[in-house]
Amino acid sequence: AFAVWGPFLPASAHQHDFADQRGWHGLPCALDVLSNLPFAVAGVWGLVWLRRLGALRLCPATRATAALFFGGLVLTAVGSGWYHWQPDDAGLLWDRLGMSVAFAGLLGLAVVGRISPRAGLATALGLMVAAPAAVLAWAHTGNLTPWAVVQFGGMLVVLVAVAMAGGAWPRRALNPAGRSRS
Repeated sequence: AFAVWGPFLPASAHQHDFADQRGWHGLPCALDVLSNLPFAVAGVWGLVWLRRLGALRLCPATRATAALFFGGLVLTAVGSGWYHWQPDDAGLLWDRLGMSVAFAGLLGLAVVGRISPRAGLATALGLMVAAPAAVLAWAHTGNLTPWAVVQFGGMLVVLVAVAMAGGAWPRRALNPAGRSRS
């Protein structure tokens, strides 16, 4: 509700000024562009790891939300790299859309592990709708409130879910029967 009816939060007139303006070997804003390589590496590594792990080691909801998260990291690297290459609103839109996928996967994973696989998939799906809608709302109205709610609210939910349950990741996230396999 706050995302829709909350106060109008305009973007700073200087929102693109933070970008590193120094070039390197013809690459504009080099450090900002290159800072996205770890996201790409982590995303590709995670997707490869999931493929090698085998279908029986994780429940389908854990596998799906993890794939969404790792794929989102790759999309974030591409979108953010594009944005930092030439910082403007069009590039920032793609940067945020990539982050939307990663947020959906991360929040879905937290809910799968702490509540249930069905709730985790529903959460990821809901965020896959809400987050791009928030980005598009910002792009059309200039209001950052919906995006701020998705970005910071989602991360707050993840932190609360982890803090509430404490300890090791629940075994139900490992496989449908709730037993770890060796």
